[in-house]
Amino acid sequence: MPLGVKIELWLGEDDSRQSALHLFADPAKVAKDLLAVAAANEGLTGFNIDLETAHSTPADAQLSVPFLREVTATLNAHQPPLRFSTDVACSLGNAGWCPMIDNCALVASSGVNRIMHMGTYNAASYQAWVQRALAPAIAPSVPRASVGLGLGVWNDSEVAANPWNLDPASAKERICSALNHSFVELDLFILSQGDPDPTKNFPAPHWIPELERFMAGGSCAETVPDTISCPKASAGHGGASAWLPGGDAGCCTSSEKRGTLGHTFSPCNETCAQDECAAAVSRHNIAGIWVAFF
Repeated sequence: MPLGVKIELWLGEDDSRQSALHLFADPAKVAKDLLAVAAANEGLTGFNIDLETAHSTPADAQLSVPFLREVTATLNAHQPPLRFSTDVACSLGNAGWCPMIDNCALVASSGVNRIMHMGTYNAASYQAWVQRALAPAIAPSVPRASVGLGLGVWNDSEVAANPWNLDPASAKERICSALNHSFVELDLFILSQGDPDPTKNFPAPHWIPELERFMAGGSCAETVPDTISCPKASAGHGGASAWLPGGDAGCCTSSEKRGTLGHTFSPCNETCAQDECAAAVSRHNIAGIWVAFF
């Protein structure tokens, strides 16, 4: 491309565990088919696969490793080499919403060219972003050079529900952290520059100087927020991430995804969450005020 832009084809996301297992069963055919796609589309430089599905298991993650390893090796051996990346949602203790992609050390061990961490797209606050979203991606067991740091640069009602996501200061904080942790790649979602509707023109203008700062490299002065101990989830979708730092400083909020969503997790209603909150207050011998749920 004249501007040096490389094009990689996103292989889609169908939220199906069965289709993922079908791919895992025959990596040689998958690699062969991808090579055929590349041959038919001049300028294609790689592929990205998105295996997210809430119905997966830790055993599925183990099955993904030889699949990713073989497909990556075959694509990399092509001339010119083709890159292969996979989306992940690194989680603390490998207890996230998608077991197939939450163990980032395991997925990275496959040798796939890049694991793209979606967990850092957005958060309730900078504190939540650092403590829950970023922390599992910078664990010593995860090779830093293999991680692409996901940044959510779109705007919709869910994103806007937490004002920090759209605050220009949050772009500065995230880019500063990316620099100080020596990330080599940023993965922005969603890109739609040039959309005639200014409300859909992503990323917003305040991101541009921050992205230029990342490209220039270096480090910056960063204020890392204090660590907060949040209640332990007893039930509900979200597992260890059901409670996160957020809202006012020093507070925790319960995930909005703890109802009955068709997942295998037990639901947790307002009374359930209040009980978890009360148990945490008692356990830490601190004062606590129940403000709101969801």
